[in-house]
Amino acid sequence: MLKRILYFLITINCFSAYGTSAFSNYLKALKNLEYNSAIKIANTINDTNLRKESIELAEILSTAGQYNIKIKSSKSENNLTETISLLSEGYNTLYTNPYSSIAFLKFNEAYKIASEEKNTELLKFCLISIIQVYNFEISQSNENVLFYLNEYKNLISDNADEFNYKINLLLFNLRDIFLNIKIDNSFISDFETLMNSFNSNHNFWPNYYSTVGVWQESQKNPDIAIKYHNKAINFINDEPFLRYIKFRSLIRLSEIKRKNKKYDEAIIYIEEASNYKDKSDSIRSNYYIHYYYSQNHSEQKNYKNAYFQQKKANELSTKMNYKKNSLEIAHLNIKYRTQEKELDLLKEQQKKKQNRNIAFTLGGLLFFGSLLFFLIQKNTKRKQLIAEQDKELEKQKVSTLLKDQEINSINAMIEGQEKERQLIANDLHDDLGGLMATVKLHFNRLKEKPTDTLYEQTNSLINDAYNKIRSIAHVKNSGVIAKQGLLKAVQNMAIKISRASDIKIEIFDFGLDNRLQNSVEITIFRMIQELTTNIIKHANATYASINLTNHEHSLNIMIEDNGKGFDSNKVVKNDGMGLYSIEKRIEHLEGTMTIESKPSQGTTIIIDIPL
Repeated sequence: MLKRILYFLITINCFSAYGTSAFSNYLKALKNLEYNSAIKIANTINDTNLRKESIELAEILSTAGQYNIKIKSSKSENNLTETISLLSEGYNTLYTNPYSSIAFLKFNEAYKIASEEKNTELLKFCLISIIQVYNFEISQSNENVLFYLNEYKNLISDNADEFNYKINLLLFNLRDIFLNIKIDNSFISDFETLMNSFNSNHNFWPNYYSTVGVWQESQKNPDIAIKYHNKAINFINDEPFLRYIKFRSLIRLSEIKRKNKKYDEAIIYIEEASNYKDKSDSIRSNYYIHYYYSQNHSEQKNYKNAYFQQKKANELSTKMNYKKNSLEIAHLNIKYRTQEKELDLLKEQQKKKQNRNIAFTLGGLLFFGSLLFFLIQKNTKRKQLIAEQDKELEKQKVSTLLKDQEINSINAMIEGQEKERQLIANDLHDDLGGLMATVKLHFNRLKEKPTDTLYEQTNSLINDAYNKIRSIAHVKNSGVIAKQGLLKAVQNMAIKISRASDIKIEIFDFGLDNRLQNSVEITIFRMIQELTTNIIKHANATYASINLTNHEHSLNIMIEDNGKGFDSNKVVKNDGMGLYSIEKRIEHLEGTMTIESKPSQGTTIIIDIPL
């Protein structure tokens, strides 16, 4: 009888080991992007439900959202089956609705179950899945990903693990240089050594070639980058899960050609890339298409098409911002759930303590009652003494408070005077300075070719200067802006400058149907006025344009000229009231400023201000 029991236990253990081994090999195949092999291995899994869920997950990963797959979500009491089901639901959501937080929540739930099961291979694949969510962000990464990367690093046990860690580390370094990730030539050399351990037809190679190609671009090695991108493109055939890599390399090749001023070749690469748009994330793919079209049209001076393409890109970028918000919501949900569990546990512990302490409380009531009566009598006299001392302290506090208020009033008065002086100085420099620059141009033209009309215009400008000085002295505000608004003030300024000089200034506006806050309009006008004055004084330009675009939650200002330009990397922001003053105003409005300029190629200044 004992022998039969032992034989039964050994047989059960063997079946269990076989099932576990098959499942482990299945997860390793997924990790190596060998989805056909994963499906074959999944068919050998003994548990029927686990086998079905595993096959479904491999099929979803293989298609990567390029084809529609209907999944059947189901709850299971088996933790392994439940984890695979959660992963299937997460990837299906990631590929069909990448800007939802559901995928992140599903992967985190799967990660928790895998942690409880202490299944290392399953835990690693859950971490890979979570990291994939961060890869769908476009404009910036989230440093929270470093937590999951470090968790994955601690579980590395083979070359495939090392690849997944290094490729994601490199990707996030390229997307966010402010993350604390060190990537240098030694890292790339070690990565190349690792890649030589894989077969030449391994599906890891395209991602490696494409990502290292982007890194070579960042290191100013365009020729080497082109070779890597071409290798990635030539490797990929019809694999749906590699489609996005082919798109990425084609886009990067177009960007390299644009930087080399080969715009026609760049556009050809963009058109080819449009044939490989990621169907699971068409918003992001179309964003790149429109954005790089805009860049090339702008370089070719085709500003109308450039503006149209950039507008399309901005609309798609706004939609993609929901991704970041969704991730933050997911993070908050997870924290909230954790707090709820901790709170329930704390309540349960408190309830036990409460029941235990009731007995002690009842037993001590009599003792504390007697003691309390004694203390009340004893402390009555002491309280009277303390009350008298408190009155004296209160008098001292009132005296000290009055002195502090007097000092604060003096400091506030001094600070207000300093701000008033600064406001007057800024008004004189920004408002009157630009006008006087225009007067100077009129005088130069009068010297070259005096006419009655030009004399009248110059006289009118001098009257304007006089009136502005009076306005600054009495009101210290911009009357034109207060009455007519920002757009009208900028248009009037452009008309005056265009009449008085050889510079033609055009104004393009979109979405400025409603007035902004008066103080914001004044600050923006001053910045535009100062930048226009800089063009008149320094650029030797014949044409300039001012674009004002209201994006509902932000205002975009783009000022361009065809002047002599300068090296924007060497621009000096001194302590005067030029670029330094403008930068400080933008910081006050919590905005950003970008300067793009090269010698003999004009200047473009882009300002984004949140509303």
